[in-house]
Amino acid sequence: MSRGFIDVTANAQQFNREVGKFAVKFSKPELMKFTKAVVFRLWVKLMTPTPKDTGRARANWQMKTKPDNSTVESFSPNVAPLPPKVENALIYWIFNNTDYLEELEKGHSQQAADGWIANVIANFGDEVKAVAKAAGME
Repeated sequence: MSRGFIDVTANAQQFNREVGKFAVKFSKPELMKFTKAVVFRLWVKLMTPTPKDTGRARANWQMKTKPDNSTVESFSPNVAPLPPKVENALIYWIFNNTDYLEELEKGHSQQAADGWIANVIANFGDEVKAVAKAAGME
C-alpha cells in the first residue's frame, strides 16, 4: 500500500451509476458547483476527526483536482487547516500523504476510533444527499 493511501473503492461502480442518473438532470456548471460542495464537505469530515498530536496528519488533508506527492510541512498544531482553494471541477482528489496515516486509521491513536476514515467514506452517500437537499437538487 502506498504512503497514506487507503483503498475505498468498494461499490464504486454502483455509486457511479447512481451519480450518473442524478447528473443528467443538471448543467455542467451546476454539477461542478455541486461536486465541489460535496467534496469540500467530505474533506471537512475527514480532516476534523483526524487525531491531533503535532497537527501534521490533520494539516495534510488535501483537496486538489490532480493528486500529487506533496505534504504540508508548515502548520500550527492548534489551528485548523485552511479550506483548500480549488477551482470548480467534476473530479477532485482528497488525499493525505502523511506517512503514518494508515496507522492512525488502524486505531494507533486513542483520539479516533479504529476505522474512522472508512466510517467517513461509508457515510459519503449521506453527505451527497445533504448537499443535494440544501441546494434544492433532490
